[in-house]
Amino acid sequence: MKLYKLFISLIGLLCLPPSNELFATVESTFAFSQLPQDGQLYPRNTSTNEAIVEIVGNVQNNQDWEKLLVHVYIEQDFQAELRKELRLKGSKADSVSSKDEAFYFSYTITAGLHNYHFFILAEDETGNRRLIKKMTNIVAGDAYIIQGQSNAEARRYEGDANENQSEYIRVFGCGFECDETWNFANGNRAMYQEGNIGQWGLKMAKLLVDYHQIPIAIFNGAHGDKRIAFFQRNDEMPTDSLSNYGRLLNRVAAAHLTNHIRGIFWSQGENNGYYSGEDHLIDAYKEAWIELQQDWREDFPNLEKIYILQTRQGGCGSPLHYIVEAQRQLANELDGVEIMSSNNVAHDGCHFPYEEGYEWIGERMYYLVANELYQAAYQNVTAPNIDYCYWVNDTAIALVMQNTSDVLFWEEGAEKDFRIEGTEVPFVSGYTSNNRLILQLESKPEQAIGLSYTGHSGGAGPWITNATGVGIINFFKLPIQENRIALHLKVFLEGTYNVTTNLMETVLYEEDILPQQQPFIAAPWNYQGSESVVRYQESHLPIVDWLLIELRDVKDTKKIIAQGAALLLEDGRVIDAIDLKAGVFFPNTNNNESYYVAIRSRNHLDVLSEKPAYISNGLLSYDFTNIANVKSKQVQKLRKGVAGLYVGDLNADGVITIADLQHYQQESTIIRQYVASDCNFDAMVSVNDFNQLRLNMGLIAIPDLWYELR
Repeated sequence: MKLYKLFISLIGLLCLPPSNELFATVESTFAFSQLPQDGQLYPRNTSTNEAIVEIVGNVQNNQDWEKLLVHVYIEQDFQAELRKELRLKGSKADSVSSKDEAFYFSYTITAGLHNYHFFILAEDETGNRRLIKKMTNIVAGDAYIIQGQSNAEARRYEGDANENQSEYIRVFGCGFECDETWNFANGNRAMYQEGNIGQWGLKMAKLLVDYHQIPIAIFNGAHGDKRIAFFQRNDEMPTDSLSNYGRLLNRVAAAHLTNHIRGIFWSQGENNGYYSGEDHLIDAYKEAWIELQQDWREDFPNLEKIYILQTRQGGCGSPLHYIVEAQRQLANELDGVEIMSSNNVAHDGCHFPYEEGYEWIGERMYYLVANELYQAAYQNVTAPNIDYCYWVNDTAIALVMQNTSDVLFWEEGAEKDFRIEGTEVPFVSGYTSNNRLILQLESKPEQAIGLSYTGHSGGAGPWITNATGVGIINFFKLPIQENRIALHLKVFLEGTYNVTTNLMETVLYEEDILPQQQPFIAAPWNYQGSESVVRYQESHLPIVDWLLIELRDVKDTKKIIAQGAALLLEDGRVIDAIDLKAGVFFPNTNNNESYYVAIRSRNHLDVLSEKPAYISNGLLSYDFTNIANVKSKQVQKLRKGVAGLYVGDLNADGVITIADLQHYQQESTIIRQYVASDCNFDAMVSVNDFNQLRLNMGLIAIPDLWYELR
């Protein structure tokens, strides 16, 4: 790499315009306050894909020079000459200030796999030029941080990662007692060595460079065998060079990238796994990590994402049950934080080899970053993360993953990595069904404090993975819910549906008009459920409105077995109002049975499913956007193959009549209120709502849903 830099420098000089040129470094009267460094990565503007290189300084007591020039090259190709006429050359003025002349140059560079070179020259009155400064291998790109202990440092333990080296992967300084210069990344080196990036950091960066043509800079601030307290900020002096945090902060600042860190990757926890000190406990570890990430967000204000690499079982001899659960909860509870599993990756009980170890971790991190920050569309790249689990019967437990599109794969023997806390009864078998796991116990346990999965050491199976081989996230002592049915529905409302986007509008949510308490407590519904969402605004979910869901008897569709208020999202999914998770929970319903499903809205015509929906392994699914699935096809066709509930039943009596028109007239011109006459959910009652209502006059819901017939 150093030979390459020398070669480029020489080529750059030889390619300067040849006439009357002298190329020799000289002491001069030119002072620079801002200047690019050799190998520097400038942060690109992600909207324009460009960065601005600035050269700033002044000429002092100039007696010899007529012009100051900057020549710009991309590789060996000349791009531009920037000129500054020196007005004060040979000035005899007595004023000191009159003998100082400021200069400023700026040049916009484009991010990509090419190097820029800048040559600063002074020209005298005869046209002779002398080279003052040269800065080579300048690029524009993106910057990241890797932090944690030895598996973040990820030096060479077994295998060589440097097959991924690239001139477009840069490292600035090393964090401790080294020159603050830019270097090409080296994946095998240890902390505080020149070019240290870590093996999986290098692999991830190489994929970003190759697939997105963007140069990458990574600051690896990891330090092996340290507890989380070691990485905390000294709040009284954030730049304290005696602290790991301060050294990293200073290093990023010296590279002029403080405001341009896009993501931080965290891999730490093995040291906290020892049963010593309170920070090995779930709440204490979470508290320390939350404080750390708040400091990151303060000191790196444009930080977009934080990624946690979940600690592995084995953990250099540490018991890690509490730590893995703390990490899982952090990713679940905090915005902008994502977790990646290290299961199904080669592991020696403490560290990872490169091949199928750090190599695969780098790939997994790349896919997450590519999807979230580079608009890629890779499928099945997030780690399967459990949403909840429940008893199917006395000896079987079902686990449901958060991502409904996950397809899980089971390897025989994987049940041995699961356990129920508080009992010695083992699991004897298991299988997967789409995004669910079903586990079978040997017998009914006398007590069950919670369900745990912490994987196992090593890389060999058996594992549970998704379609791309990513292992499921570990968890500890997860509560096992009693037998409850999760009802997964899809529903569109005609009034607020946008045919262009195939989504519903969310103005009521965006304007904070939706009530926190379920709205069906009044007549005619008289539903007494206590569902409320005190902080639904903080969920950042695209909520459209409340719905009332009913399960009805297969022999008598007028008979309600269970009711529940739920929240409708813009894409038609219905989520539970209690925990804001996919699928509405219904207690006291029976597995392996069928129910009719009814959907009630504040101002749309109620509907009933065309046929009973069958509950399998605690899950019931039904799509009301399919006309064929609705009783008497009593829905409006919104676009080809998509249907929605008719708008206009403002008094919820099951018929759209003159009574609904009168209801509209009473609420006409109301704005920013939660009222039934707002048919299109735009937070105002206007003629647009009347026009929607008018088109549906005379429509009638099926009699089974009329309140007066109950």
